[in-house]
Amino acid sequence: MLKFSILIFFTIFYPHFSFASDIHNDPNDKTLLLQCFEKDQQSDLNLRDCTLEENARLDKILNNTYKKIMSSNMSSKEKETIKSAQRAWILYIDQSMKAFENFAYNGTLWEVTLNHFYQILLENQCKVLNQIQL
Repeated sequence: MLKFSILIFFTIFYPHFSFASDIHNDPNDKTLLLQCFEKDQQSDLNLRDCTLEENARLDKILNNTYKKIMSSNMSSKEKETIKSAQRAWILYIDQSMKAFENFAYNGTLWEVTLNHFYQILLENQCKVLNQIQL
C-alpha cells in the first residue's frame, strides 16, 4: 500500500509543466519515473532504483543547462556570478543531504525518501537555471 501511495504522490503532486522539447530534457516530466515504477510495484529495490535513475536524469539536465549558460554570450562577470551561485548551491545540497540523513532509518524505502528529497532539490535548481537560460 505504501508503494502505491508513493506512486500516487508522484502522479498527483507533480503536474507536467513542460518547457523542454521532450521527456528526457524536461525536469518536470515524470513519465519515465512512473513507467519505471510500473515495472515492479512490489519491490522496494525497484522503487529505489527508479528514484536513482530519475536523479541521474535530472542531474544530466542540470549539467547540460549549466554548460549552455556558460557557453552563452553572457559577460564574464555574469558567468562568474552564476558559477559562484552554482558552487554555493552545491554546498547547500551537500549540507541539506547530510542534515536529512541524520534522520535516516534503515531500509530501502528510506533510500527512496532520501532520493526523492534530492530529486526535489535538483528539480528546483533546474527551474532556476532554465530561467537564467531564457
